[in-house]
Amino acid sequence: MLKLFESKIKEMKKKVDLAHQNYMNSEKYRVELIDSYLQNLNLKGNEQKVPGKGIQVGSSIEFLAFYKELIDLYPEKFGKRSKKLKQSLINSLYSSSHSELLKESIKKLTINNKDDFLLIPLTTLYKNEAGEKKEHRVCVIIRREKNCIKLEMFDKTNLLAAGRKMKQLKQNASKIQLVSNYIYEFNDNEYFIKQITDVLSLGIDRRDQQKKYEFAKGNVIPSLLARLSKNQGYGRYISSQQFVQGNCYIKAVSGALDYVLFQENQTNVRLSTKEYATQTKLDALKKVELHRALGEIIKKRLQNLGYSQNTCEKIDQSFALYQLVKKDRTKDTKIDYFHSKIKVGNFFNHYFKIIEKDVKVMGLKKQSYSYENPLFSNKEKAELRETLKKRENQYSIAQNTARTSWTSLKQKIEKDIKSRNSGRKNSRVHRKYITRY
Repeated sequence: MLKLFESKIKEMKKKVDLAHQNYMNSEKYRVELIDSYLQNLNLKGNEQKVPGKGIQVGSSIEFLAFYKELIDLYPEKFGKRSKKLKQSLINSLYSSSHSELLKESIKKLTINNKDDFLLIPLTTLYKNEAGEKKEHRVCVIIRREKNCIKLEMFDKTNLLAAGRKMKQLKQNASKIQLVSNYIYEFNDNEYFIKQITDVLSLGIDRRDQQKKYEFAKGNVIPSLLARLSKNQGYGRYISSQQFVQGNCYIKAVSGALDYVLFQENQTNVRLSTKEYATQTKLDALKKVELHRALGEIIKKRLQNLGYSQNTCEKIDQSFALYQLVKKDRTKDTKIDYFHSKIKVGNFFNHYFKIIEKDVKVMGLKKQSYSYENPLFSNKEKAELRETLKKRENQYSIAQNTARTSWTSLKQKIEKDIKSRNSGRKNSRVHRKYITRY
């Protein structure tokens, strides 16, 4: 019986690998990877569609594989944690693609081991301020503790706060912060593992069935989890609120990955007159360095599939543009921050609306691949590590192209912003874009 069950698990994993191979060897793969990289840099909103049912593949799941490679590129940053972290990401990749594998992965989690987790991107329905049903991307992080299954829902927006006692946001001159992890605790037994899996599958490969459920606030998966849990409440993790672009498709995933992989650097942050929370920063990598590394991983992946230098230039130009926009925003104190950031986001969302077809070197190189295997050879990883050690003068051509684009766009943006009375409209504009996802 055990051998039969193990054979079934292997067969399901083969189906996931085959679905991923078909996705990886399609033109859609390149377009969606570049699109997701732009989303992660806050340069555009999401235009990708998530299948309603069946085995899930897509660039948001692919980001888990890229972070797995990131661990190998910085062995000194992760040390003894590396092996367990990579295995957790492998288990997460399969469980995010096929919900039947999720149940077995939960059972195998080690008790009280912070680095043994499952990180699952989910799509849940919610109701916006107009009462319309919308979709929103979040991540759940699952761990086992003594006699308890702990599930954290990671969300960098305020969209699922309805029905919760939301902690007050902290607002200052440059950003809004919120508690981004909401925790559910369940009894650790066969019954609850099955119930949790059934609920989460509605956000994985049974998304088309969410419309059968009706809740006052419209939050399908959070409402079902709340009914099952024995305890629930906000955690202590502070992050900047994502409110400019509709890019929760990627930002929920990358934000959750940063949260589970990087060591905490704790500081107290006042959220109200009575409550404090813990703010965690990336000790392992600076944010700019992280974005650059992810860009290099995506470039190498596409190069190995046979895509041309033109593709690499798109990635480099995107990273260079991100740096220019970020640099300008930090020194600009004259223009209202929220209004400025929203206008920049709108312009770039139009600017990057269509990613034109690429010209291949020798056509696509069809490849087979399993999530359990590394993306790159040891030699390729060594080359990537050397690339990341070099100074950024290699980006000089990309920076020149990006600077020309940014100078032209910035003039249009500043002209538009100065024509408005941002002081009167700021709060209304801000609320509008918080609920835009």
